Amino acid sequence: MITLRMTKRADADAVRAIRLAAADHLTALHGRGHWSEVFTIATIRKHVVDKPVYLVEQARAPIATFELQTLNPNWYNKRWFANPGDPAHYLFNMAVLPASQRQGIGSSIMAEIEQMTVQDNRSALRFDAYDAAAGAGTFYEKCGYRKVHSGPFNGVALIYFEKVLP
Repeated sequence: MITLRMTKRADADAVRAIRLAAADHLTALHGRGHWSEVFTIATIRKHVVDKPVYLVEQARAPIATFELQTLNPNWYNKRWFANPGDPAHYLFNMAVLPASQRQGIGSSIMAEIEQMTVQDNRSALRFDAYDAAAGAGTFYEKCGYRKVHSGPFNGVALIYFEKVLP
């Protein structure tokens, strides 16, 4: 069983450790790329105070992290989405410790995020993923998300996903 909670300043080291482990794992598998970069601890300390950053725990041990925001990012074109004017959540910086991957944790996290989205009276969950072998596009499609757009952003090839929720 997993639990999700909003982070506090004291959680910044755990958030960074999870992101570093995931980035190092992807780099080992796919070589250096945009996925190899992780924010500095100073930036993450600021984020855990200023942004909705979550920590996912299993048996009280941190195993994953993500950010869930309500503002449409300026690089997302609303026309890509099924109901562009409807309120949505936007998922960023999801990372799962490599040792916890391929055990259903990611699917459980996505289901929890979907519940949070519905409880917050938002009708869709939207996000992007790398359009590369290091990306998680196949995973997201298995979770029921549909590709709505693909293209470069700041030199990085991305796929944009959405799921309209009941």
